[in-house]
Amino acid sequence: MLHDIFLIPLSALLFNTLTWGYIFAKRRKSPVNRAYLILSLWVSVWLFQNLILWLPTHKLWFGILIFLNPLFWIPIGLLFLNFVYAYLDKRPDYFYSLVLFFTLCAAVISLTTSLIGSGYKLQPWGPLPLSGLLYGPSVVLALIMPCIYAICLLYCRLTTCDPNQRKQLILIIMGALSGLSVGCVTDVILPHVFKVRVIPLGSASCAILSIFVFFAVIRYRFLVFNIEDIADDIFANMQDGIVILKAENSIIQMNQSAQELFNFETNNFSETRISTFIDNYSYAENYIDFETYLHQARDKSVKVVLLSQSAISLANHKTAKILIIRDITAYHQAIVDLHKHHSQLEELVNERTLELTVINQQLVKEVTERKQQESELQKQEQLLQTAVTGLRESEERYRTLADNTFDLICEISQFGILLYTSPNFKEILGYDPEELIGQRCTNLLHPEELHHLKLAFSRIVQKRDSFQTIHRVRHRNGDWLWVESAGKSYCSLHDGIKVVITARDITNRKKIEAEMIKANKFESIAILAGGLAHDFNNILSVLWGNITMARTYGILDSRVDERLAKAENALGRARDLTRQLLIFARGIEPQKEAVSIAELLLESINLTLLRSNIQATLNCPDDLWLVEVDAGQMNQVFTNLLINAQQAMPGDGNIVITAHNIKVKAGDELPLTNGNYVEISFVDQGEGISEENLAKIFDPYFTTKPKGTGLGLATVYSIMQKHKGHISVESKPAVGTTVHLYIPASKNQDPNRPLKFAKVKFIVGHGRVLVIENEFELREVLAKMLGRIGYEVEVTGTEADAIELFQQAQQHQKAFSLVIMDLLIPWEPEGFDAIKRLLQIDSQIKVIVCSGYSKDLIISNFKHYGFCGVLTKPYTMEELMAVLESCS
Repeated sequence: MLHDIFLIPLSALLFNTLTWGYIFAKRRKSPVNRAYLILSLWVSVWLFQNLILWLPTHKLWFGILIFLNPLFWIPIGLLFLNFVYAYLDKRPDYFYSLVLFFTLCAAVISLTTSLIGSGYKLQPWGPLPLSGLLYGPSVVLALIMPCIYAICLLYCRLTTCDPNQRKQLILIIMGALSGLSVGCVTDVILPHVFKVRVIPLGSASCAILSIFVFFAVIRYRFLVFNIEDIADDIFANMQDGIVILKAENSIIQMNQSAQELFNFETNNFSETRISTFIDNYSYAENYIDFETYLHQARDKSVKVVLLSQSAISLANHKTAKILIIRDITAYHQAIVDLHKHHSQLEELVNERTLELTVINQQLVKEVTERKQQESELQKQEQLLQTAVTGLRESEERYRTLADNTFDLICEISQFGILLYTSPNFKEILGYDPEELIGQRCTNLLHPEELHHLKLAFSRIVQKRDSFQTIHRVRHRNGDWLWVESAGKSYCSLHDGIKVVITARDITNRKKIEAEMIKANKFESIAILAGGLAHDFNNILSVLWGNITMARTYGILDSRVDERLAKAENALGRARDLTRQLLIFARGIEPQKEAVSIAELLLESINLTLLRSNIQATLNCPDDLWLVEVDAGQMNQVFTNLLINAQQAMPGDGNIVITAHNIKVKAGDELPLTNGNYVEISFVDQGEGISEENLAKIFDPYFTTKPKGTGLGLATVYSIMQKHKGHISVESKPAVGTTVHLYIPASKNQDPNRPLKFAKVKFIVGHGRVLVIENEFELREVLAKMLGRIGYEVEVTGTEADAIELFQQAQQHQKAFSLVIMDLLIPWEPEGFDAIKRLLQIDSQIKVIVCSGYSKDLIISNFKHYGFCGVLTKPYTMEELMAVLESCS
């Protein structure tokens, strides 16, 4: 007796067959559709097998169907995975191969053994297949695992930007999850795991999936829409001939209309050059309705055609060209016939007029012929109107190209009214294209360039000329952008003269050019400052040496000695100024060491704000990182910033200094490399800096103070650059200024590491010293200072004399124990060979390098070049003795 449960596989089979048939009828050529049709067909076979089992069947066929039952459900997981791979355009991978292996193994096992299906048991509703030893692993590996993996792939694709596809995915996921859940619970888990008698609804799960797929097909065009086929149909069915060309003007592809125009016998035209058939053709040209002649391939007949050609770009590279050919032979012949008939008509009229008095009947005949010609003329006018319509369609096609370019494109009437603006006006200038239509183009131009641009526009309108210029245009937010524009006028069919202008945004390029000019100016001033500092250091060295020598004699009146001490203090300030010049000129490479920034800040505050009404608040955490800096140069940075803050608050006030640790990562707006930094903020309550001056505060010699040098912040900027740090300034007039410093943290974070301060002690010299210095006054004062200490001194100003004196001293057993040489003595390029020769003569000789303009490679690595010490101009007697002590 037939049970009602028979309706379950029957309805599932009907739904599945309905969906299969609809998709098969609509679209069956694409890979994804074929994959689904295979899946659906196999499911239909399985449903039909279930339907047969629940019908009264002969025992022999019943046993065969029960035996083959695993073969029907085992491939379903693989086929569903294959459908999802095709839908997501995913190539078979390792997992796919693994599922295929499991499926084949399960199929072989089910055919050769009873380890998967071991018979059946009749229930009131029908047969219940009994599970074998490998039934559970086979279901998991061949069915559940691929289905779950396929559902996960579909879920991951939900991030697509296409809302229609997202809705398709949601329906397929819901149908697959619902069907898998129902089938697993009723056909696997309850009967075979918990041994519960339950009606198997696996076939109902297939009906659920088919319902969801059918709804996706009907509602969201699932599996029945392919934009590529639409594009192919458009390409194939256009009446104009379309040819795709390579760089050698050889043909890649053409549509049916083009093949008919060229009259090719076969489709094998890959090696054919288009220039063979078209007169005056050039691959490099971009044609717009260019009239020429086309010679057909077989009979060599000639057709009159209009050519339109443009480039095809891929990833901003022009890779090929598209040529559109319109056959106007008939139109051209009609024009020729029209002129011919018109000429004939005139001749006939003239002849008949002369014969009017003679033959009246002939006149009637001629009038009749004339009316016939007028009728022909009307027909030709209709043909002309058809051609004009075609031209307008061509104009619309090229307007589409203009809408998709990266440059700004606009069309302007001869009166300066905007008639068309390309869509990227919104992206580049912030205006909707529609809101600009009808406005004057001058509303977007900078006032300073308006007169020049009006003259250029008038010239191209009147003389039908073209122009190219660089100017500014106004952004919707009020900013001015630089553009490079070119314009050309043309005569429209109905609206008179128009001008087409293309413009490219070059704002970033202009900014880079401005920065390069600023950098070149900065470099030129730096070179000049370095040279001035070197020469001034030599003069200071002479003055300081003589004053120091005079004070060491001990025979001066106390008032004279006091005046000389003040002169020394003034020389010290002058030396500080030259050092700022050298730092600004990038002439002093920092001698970096790991130091505590809190100690440096505290020292600078105590020295700078002593006896001042200005208070300072220092906020530093206990775990503040050590920094890798030149303590002296960084002290100069803090001092300059504190002095600026102090001068900005003439009465009293408070400077808040805050330091904390930061980590710079990729994507941060700071112009720094990734790593650890210490950020220091100086906040004052001064009068602030105007926006106009804020852009110039780091320029050399720029100052707003009556007695300022203009080197303070320029020096700070140069030191921060040398330390690979960064400085930024924020200021509001009448509110105050905030300066942010970013200093690289040291890799050696030893919190107990103290600052190092040099201690100088008086020494008594012994031995002979050779001084090599090209400045006579400096050479003389250095010799006297060394003699005062106790050394025997010889001086020279050239390399040759120095080598000769050194060799003579060695030969006469009066060898020098020390050499002091000027770094910038004019030995170049043999200067470094000189110290090599000195060391070759006496490998134990000690050489001190002396310079007022330090070079990075020499001063920072003086030991690498054979020197034992460095003496920086100008120097005091104590500094000279300190260097001599370090080399002893």
